Amino acid sequence: MFFHQKQELADIFIYYDTSRASLNYYRKNIEENRITEHQYIGCTRQELIRIFQNHLEELEKNVCLSILNAIEADFRTDYLIRVRKKHKSILSIKFRELDKEKVTSQ
Repeated sequence: MFFHQKQELADIFIYYDTSRASLNYYRKNIEENRITEHQYIGCTRQELIRIFQNHLEELEKNVCLSILNAIEADFRTDYLIRVRKKHKSILSIKFRELDKEKVTSQ
């Protein structure tokens, strides 16, 4: 996913699911000595589990931020559409009033 593209929640989920599965697969292959990574040589199974649990927790934090970013982008887009297209709904009217206040206070 490129940062200049709008992230869809489904894409974020696919990224999370693929990354989680990859981390688990990677850890399992290290445990079973199918691959050797210098940073994990000498680690016990419990240490590997803890290290990769930390990686998974970091992944979850990053994905949560991506979800928040996508939701915020949707709110901003909705706000701008309501302000510019002059919809007649109460929310749109309030947004236009807010936008006028923002412009006059700058």
